[in-house]
Amino acid sequence: MKAITLISILAITGCAVEGVDDTSAELSTCAGATVEGVDVSDGQGAIDWAAARGAGIEWAAIKATQGTYNTQATFAANWQHARAAGVLRGAYHFFDPREDGVAQAQHFLAVVGPLAADDLPPMLDLECPDGNSACLGWAGGTGATPAGLIRQRVIAFLDTVEQATGKRPIVYTFNAYFSSNGVDTTGLDRWPLWIAYPVSGGCFQFPAPWAQPAMWQWSWTGQVPGIAGGVDRDRFLGTREQLLALAHGASGATRFEGSGAWLSGFGRPDLALVGDFDGDHRDDIAWYEHWNGGAVTVARSTGAALVASGTWLTGYGTPDWAAAGDFDGDGKTDLVWYEAWNGGALTVLRSTGAGFVNDGAWLRGFGRPDRAFVGDFDGDGKDDLAWYEAWNDHALTVMLSTGHGFASRGRWATGIGAPDWAAAGDLDGDGKADIAWYEAWNQGAIHVLHSTGGGFDVRPWASQLATPTLGFVGDVDRDGVADVAWYQNGAIAVGRSTGAGAGDFATFVSGWGAPGWAALGDFDGDGRADVAWYELWNRASINIGLAR
Repeated sequence: MKAITLISILAITGCAVEGVDDTSAELSTCAGATVEGVDVSDGQGAIDWAAARGAGIEWAAIKATQGTYNTQATFAANWQHARAAGVLRGAYHFFDPREDGVAQAQHFLAVVGPLAADDLPPMLDLECPDGNSACLGWAGGTGATPAGLIRQRVIAFLDTVEQATGKRPIVYTFNAYFSSNGVDTTGLDRWPLWIAYPVSGGCFQFPAPWAQPAMWQWSWTGQVPGIAGGVDRDRFLGTREQLLALAHGASGATRFEGSGAWLSGFGRPDLALVGDFDGDHRDDIAWYEHWNGGAVTVARSTGAALVASGTWLTGYGTPDWAAAGDFDGDGKTDLVWYEAWNGGALTVLRSTGAGFVNDGAWLRGFGRPDRAFVGDFDGDGKDDLAWYEAWNDHALTVMLSTGHGFASRGRWATGIGAPDWAAAGDLDGDGKADIAWYEAWNQGAIHVLHSTGGGFDVRPWASQLATPTLGFVGDVDRDGVADVAWYQNGAIAVGRSTGAGAGDFATFVSGWGAPGWAALGDFDGDGRADVAWYELWNRASINIGLAR
């Protein structure tokens, strides 16, 4: 991963750099706290990641693809083994400006697959065209393309990948790339910069409009145990904690910004549920009305409004409990319908993207719960159920989804007193759903039942909280970790999760009257949980407060 037009590297004094594209670089910086990393491709062959980690390598950028035509033979092994060795991993794509940006993004996403919460954001390697006839790796591969088309395709790639992963991609390049190709950089600083500037000292230059790079490639000839030959060396410009925040995609959300009524004229539901029912990465709302023929109507999000898409199901009686979750792991949210009278049946209504299909009873024989929760408790990509019964030794029994049924895995916890409020979400960012458990009598404490994949480990999380009128769990700041939102006296305060506890609860919105129904969901598809607020008196409107 080298920007091959960079010229002779000279020693530097202070932050004055000579001879390294200094005519196109507009700003200079010197590294403070850093975290060491490498970037690798097929050229490094097999890598001993445990040895590299032992030598101080804490993160790695791993080449996955190039254009629409190349998949790196070593990517899958590097991707797996880097994580196993405790190295934070990120995947990068070598951009071919001759090809459509969306098509390249789709190729990259198909090869990399779903990202873990602590994976680094995807990275886009911009090197060609650079005047070299072999810049794409073969003679005549100059990558020559008009400047406007380069910009269009780069932005299309970045937008597509961000939409699919919920993480803001990182742009890797060298100082002269945009200026030498005549590419307009306006707005490109929306994406973090990784600058190639190999020098022997700690200062380097970078291009406008970026105010500061996030990463710095400081050597092309590094030597690292476990990696044969020379390897590119990199530094994250910050602390490990800041690198983890970048990995989780923290957006710094500070408020719920009212965006008005996204839908009006819906009568009060007997039940309303939030989920991505059509699989477009934006949450929708399913509205159940017993009086209306037992119909479930879905209002689909366009990213700026909720549009009624008709009745997806009819003829269902009011359930004793119901919830939304992706139980078959296909990326579309389904419904689970529990009827105590019907043999304690848990029936899954599977989404096709345009309707719900009765998939039959996935499990029978379970008594009515005091509380029930949906979440991916074992981290396999399919949502499961947790069933709390106070009468049954205050036990939480987990039923794991197989994709076509629920298999009881027994009690994961016992002896837990009934909560005043509880909800499920991945509160520690490990890819497995946990349960937040609030007890007003216990000094207003929230304890989190952290999933180990085979049980719950109870840990303190927050205390001295007054009982909420409403409570929610969702990833408000897009850092891969679920937060807690607390509604009291017309205000919603959010306690952002650190992974091990809650930060101070900060007010995100105030002056909102009590709703007839409310929920968190990512309604605009930016990876942050927004709040939906239903007011019957206000033209039966669903108002959305966007996390910003």
